[in-house]
Amino acid sequence: PFSLQLIREVHRLLLDTGRGPNKRPGEVRDRAVLIGRSDDFGEARFVPPCRTTIGPLLDDFVRFLRDERSLP
Repeated sequence: PFSLQLIREVHRLLLDTGRGPNKRPGEVRDRAVLIGRSDDFGEARFVPPCRTTIGPLLDDFVRFLRDERSLP
C-alpha cells in the first residue's frame, strides 16, 4: 500500500541514480526552497509549500492515494 515510507524510498532511489545523491535522498525537506534563477524569494518563479507544512501535506497525499472511492 501507499505510505510515506514508500514515497521516501522512491525519492531515495530516484536521487541516488539521478542528479541528487548529495541532496538528502529519502528525507523530507526541512528548509525553504524556491524555483527560479534567483536566490530572491520575491523573484522566484515558484515557491513550494513551507517546510513546516510538508509533513501534514504528505499525510494528506497518502490518505488520498489510499482512498478507494472513485473520483468524479
